[in-house]
Amino acid sequence: MATERQPRPISSVRRDLVAARIALRNASDELASARAAAEQRAIDAAVATARAGANGKKEVDPEKALGANERARERALTLALADDRDYQAVRLRVRGLEEAVDLLEAELEDARDVRREREWEIRARLADALDNRGVQSDHAEASPEDDVAFDDAAEEAVVEEAGELVRAILQSEEPDYWPGDDESEIPF
Repeated sequence: MATERQPRPISSVRRDLVAARIALRNASDELASARAAAEQRAIDAAVATARAGANGKKEVDPEKALGANERARERALTLALADDRDYQAVRLRVRGLEEAVDLLEAELEDARDVRREREWEIRARLADALDNRGVQSDHAEASPEDDVAFDDAAEEAVVEEAGELVRAILQSEEPDYWPGDDESEIPF
């Protein structure tokens, strides 16, 4: 018997994953805008500081206000972004949404694993039921009567299993196998 994991229905996880991905895309767009605004605030502050230091006697190139070369400017922007509360709030929200998407993807994979596990359980039980009835699997030399016997035995096995479930419910006992809440996931 398989482990007793009961994940949420796959359809529910998929809906939540789609919603999280949409929210992540929207927040990523907002992050790009927040970054541009924060960078502009940093440049404006650097220009104002440079002008104040020159007592307004010298024109300040906004491109060079953050540093003399590209590396110095990038470092200054990185530090400015780290101190910008608006940018950091959006960045943290994006990171949280990325984590939510990762967790939902893992949950979806887990739910799929459980579904596959149940499907293989049912296949094994069906094969055992057919074997117990003495029905052989399809072989090259099988006749049409053998195919009918195989199909009839499979149908009988399913009907018997359903009967066990109904008897268990009526007797308030837990059956050996109980499908998940989402009937669309029952593999037969």
